[in-house]
Amino acid sequence: YNGDDFVAQTIHSILNQSFHQSEYILVDDGSTDLTAQIIESFNDERIFFFKIDRIGRGKALNFALDKARGEYIAIQDADDICHPRRFELQLIWMKKTGINIALGSMVKRISEEFNYEDIECFDFQSPVEIQINQLTDQIIYYNPIRHSSTLIPREGLLKINGYSEIRKNLFDWDMFIRYVKSGGKLYELNLPLVYKRQHDKQFFERKDRVTYVL
Repeated sequence: YNGDDFVAQTIHSILNQSFHQSEYILVDDGSTDLTAQIIESFNDERIFFFKIDRIGRGKALNFALDKARGEYIAIQDADDICHPRRFELQLIWMKKTGINIALGSMVKRISEEFNYEDIECFDFQSPVEIQINQLTDQIIYYNPIRHSSTLIPREGLLKINGYSEIRKNLFDWDMFIRYVKSGGKLYELNLPLVYKRQHDKQFFERKDRVTYVL
């Protein structure tokens, strides 16, 4: 919603993934800025764009889930950026670990001024110890997985009926709690595969912290 400041960089980071066998479902939840025009300027057969009336985050996420046909769902917010090998590395570890997991990654915080071209190209070909950590038990105390870094089996999301459509915030924590209750596990790769942007338009950063926490 109203993501024209950053959405072009976000789209580039998905289309330039080393793993290409994917569909890219973009849902514009009734934006009043130039978001739709920016999205429509991209010409790529992997993009499936839907502009809908303002229905809210939970319903918009479920709308995208309903349109998805892939085996796995990768979540990506409109203002964040993916490392070029995010999908490739997450799929490798997803298949090693099992199908009933939600797999996130570490993130790097970036500012409004950060550009897609500034991404560090990590040399994963050099000896790097990639570890995967289980975080399932932590869900009792807080949400241990960054939503915008998550890869999750589509069938697992459908099993729990996707996202809540009555909540106003914390859609990800609510979803992960229900996912764990259904038998799923939460894991995280110790690599920063997502760049999380911080800016004044975000709910938490625009001083609504007390409301968000409550």
